[in-house]
Amino acid sequence: MLTFARTAMGFQFQTIAAVSPFLDKDISLDNAQLGWLIGLYLLPGIAFALPVGLLAARFGDRWMTLAGLATMTIGGIVIALADSYGVANAGRIVSGYQPAPSSPCRPNFCDRRAALQGWVCSSASTTSAAQFFLR
Repeated sequence: MLTFARTAMGFQFQTIAAVSPFLDKDISLDNAQLGWLIGLYLLPGIAFALPVGLLAARFGDRWMTLAGLATMTIGGIVIALADSYGVANAGRIVSGYQPAPSSPCRPNFCDRRAALQGWVCSSASTTSAAQFFLR
């Protein structure tokens, strides 16, 4: 499930750049607004990293990952239906909540398979690669 969540996160992060011509036509974004909309996806991770870690310890990694996937889906739908820049920003913030739940759920690299998964699916690729080859 973690691999699916990380893959979905990558797709969601890149969607704004991929559909930028359509967003420009529908809600007339300039380049600065488009860049802000792309970067806004990572903002919730700053605010939710600590609380989500505590919630993951209490409710488990699976439920937090599912909650993150649900908010990413809701945010993507909001962006798809957005008729203004403000609504698109709100949808992007909601969909940006997803990386926070899947970050504390990363593998702890206790075996080679988990380290390889972290290397492929994680942003901490250098650490994962080192742990893969050192085991």
